[in-house]
Amino acid sequence: MTVIAMFHKSPESALLWKVSFIFIIAILLGMAAVWGGMTYRDSAHQQIQSIQNELTTIKNKKESYIKELDLVKNYKPLYQTFVSKGVINQEPRLKWLETIEQIGQGLKLTKPVRYKLEVRKAFDPPFSLPQGHFVLFVSLMTLNMDLLHEGDIFRFFNALEQQAYGIFSVPSCSIKRTTTRYRLQNNAEWTTSLEAECALHWFTLWDKEDKQ
Repeated sequence: MTVIAMFHKSPESALLWKVSFIFIIAILLGMAAVWGGMTYRDSAHQQIQSIQNELTTIKNKKESYIKELDLVKNYKPLYQTFVSKGVINQEPRLKWLETIEQIGQGLKLTKPVRYKLEVRKAFDPPFSLPQGHFVLFVSLMTLNMDLLHEGDIFRFFNALEQQAYGIFSVPSCSIKRTTTRYRLQNNAEWTTSLEAECALHWFTLWDKEDKQ
């Protein structure tokens, strides 16, 4: 029997082969454990990153929601005022005219106020407006009034600001002298020396999301 055969058949050699086999298996298991750990670490990192992204999204949505609530809280009274004045989705032209006639009568002007109201158009401001749910429209009105003195024009617009069913601005107003004479109820004569011509912008808002 050769030495090699004796070596393979000896108990020591069998034990050595078993130990070597177990060592190789241990190395493979260790490598598998390391690889598995690295894979788990990457997967856990991705999950943590995904959770952090979701938390950031939720935080941003919460902040946006809080800002929207603040806007609603701050601007809801103004919006309700616009609704009560007929500014939202309406154009109360008849109320505008009735109010102007009533104010002219209350000021006891020598002639009724003359007016011309044009068709409303989308407002093109000289400045940029934020894009939102509403479109801003404007209706141009031209007023002609015979005045007893300059103070009548201020009294007229003060009364209109208090009584107007809507929102308006006065982009221009001019006053010129006239020589028209009027006979009053007591047969006395009064000379109107002033005539005013004013342009008014009546503003309305149209809600683009309103289905009515």
